[in-house]
Amino acid sequence: MTVSIVIPNYNGADFIAKIIAVIRPIKGIDEIIIIDDCSTDNSVKIIKKEISKTKIYSDKTKIKLFQNEKNYGFSTSVNKGVKYSTGELIVLLNTDTEPKSDFLSFAEPVFKDPSVFAVGMLQQCRENGTIINRGRGVGFFRKGFLMHERGDTDKKNTLWVSCGAGIFRKDLWNKLGGLNELYNPFYWEDIDLSYRALISGYRLVFEPKSIVKHNQKNSSIRTAYDAMKIKRVSYRNQIMFVWLNITDQFYLFNHLIYLSFYFLKAILSMNKAFILGFFDAFLLIHKIFLCRRINSRNFRLSDKEALRMSM
Repeated sequence: MTVSIVIPNYNGADFIAKIIAVIRPIKGIDEIIIIDDCSTDNSVKIIKKEISKTKIYSDKTKIKLFQNEKNYGFSTSVNKGVKYSTGELIVLLNTDTEPKSDFLSFAEPVFKDPSVFAVGMLQQCRENGTIINRGRGVGFFRKGFLMHERGDTDKKNTLWVSCGAGIFRKDLWNKLGGLNELYNPFYWEDIDLSYRALISGYRLVFEPKSIVKHNQKNSSIRTAYDAMKIKRVSYRNQIMFVWLNITDQFYLFNHLIYLSFYFLKAILSMNKAFILGFFDAFLLIHKIFLCRRINSRNFRLSDKEALRMSM
């Protein structure tokens, strides 16, 4: 199968040259697509310099740079990258990742099963001086919302595949509609897409032998946005996820009760981020239910069935 690497970049000057250097020699990569989301650092200059090295290295792998005219956010950048790609499989990587040279050899065979939408890779993350293995997620519906957390990495099933270290089948990506850009600028977009895939009857697989080193330092989100904005967007997107995807009547009733409780609690405690996040979601209600109506045409499983598949 043909393979495209898609890398969304926003102010990734500290990492972009390294990831290109790591990917260049990996066999089986047909092209590298980089989408720059209107960076304000010198990462575009670095990318162009790396592209100019193609002849020197006699690379067969094509490196293509596309630049957004303004800062759209993660979902829009990734969707553009996938649109411009030509591969049957799309490898999505954050700029601060380094895939092992054999990561494809373990992940690609999984796609022999036509029902597999995506394969998640093991992320070796350095946190507080130790290596934490991530990449597999589990989730459950509690107190009105989908709760998600890191899962044990000795199992193959997963609730979501990260769009920072995951491999996706392009034809199913297109069928599912890709990332929902209502989640811009960040958070919940890959959980949303993965959940839509599960509830539509497709499989997500976690492959622990497909390894990516994740050099998490100061993320572009935390450097570009203040803490209030991050919390506000996070609350908005957590609420939107339920409105966009959940169909179980008990879950929806549970959500209505707890959302009312959390809103009242936010008013009493002056939790400005939650209050603003709720109203941000409410202002998008027309677009949310339009997306819900379109996406639900593909739904085949109940919410409980989809959530059980990750545990």
